[in-house]
Amino acid sequence: MVSEYLDLKGVEYEKVNAFDKPEIAMKYKVRSVPTVIVTYQDEVLHRIIGFKPDELQKALAV
Repeated sequence: MVSEYLDLKGVEYEKVNAFDKPEIAMKYKVRSVPTVIVTYQDEVLHRIIGFKPDELQKALAV
């Protein structure tokens, strides 16, 4: 659902499978799926766990 939402909004994103790339999951401390992390220059600006359209919209407004 998160991917569909981001696609509809025309947002560029990287989808990472925590099982395939555990080093990235550990770096960003991902413990639940889905987790959306908005970064800028490797700094975490937003972390959204689960499908929460209202929070996603706020994060996209940055």
